[in-house]
Amino acid sequence: MPILVMGMLALIVFGLIGIMLLVAVILEHSAVARAAKTDPSHLVTSGAVPALNPSFDGARGEGAPTENPSAKEKVHEHACTG
Repeated sequence: MPILVMGMLALIVFGLIGIMLLVAVILEHSAVARAAKTDPSHLVTSGAVPALNPSFDGARGEGAPTENPSAKEKVHEHACTG
């Protein structure tokens, strides 16, 4: 019998934690939507993913010369990619 009571208490505690997490997520999403409605400078784009490495040099054509990375950059790139 004590095992069943402990199990029920654990189930109640995890259920309450789940409900609190659900309420937190709902409130967070409503706060973002409310901020987007009131603040026109706060842009919320649906499905847009920012570029990880933006290029400020402009587009390169096929005939444009490619840059030769230094040895230090090659080592850093190798270390970052695995």
